[in-house]
Amino acid sequence: MEQTTESGADRLDALSQRLNRPVASLRAFNDLNAEELAVLCASLDAALSARQGALHHARVRLLPWPLHRFVLPWLRR
Repeated sequence: MEQTTESGADRLDALSQRLNRPVASLRAFNDLNAEELAVLCASLDAALSARQGALHHARVRLLPWPLHRFVLPWLRR
């Protein structure tokens, strides 16, 4: 029984690191089983990826074309 509690705590730690939130603020997700938590993490990854793509697209549209070669690599750091 302790192993499931530890794995639940480990899963919450991983989720808190992914969201940059304290573990205490994610205690409501403690009741999720492994499958539900995997779906939640996959959804978060997809949302974060879409957000990163939207931000990159906005940066590209904001810059004049001749500056792309110089500024975009610096922004990706």
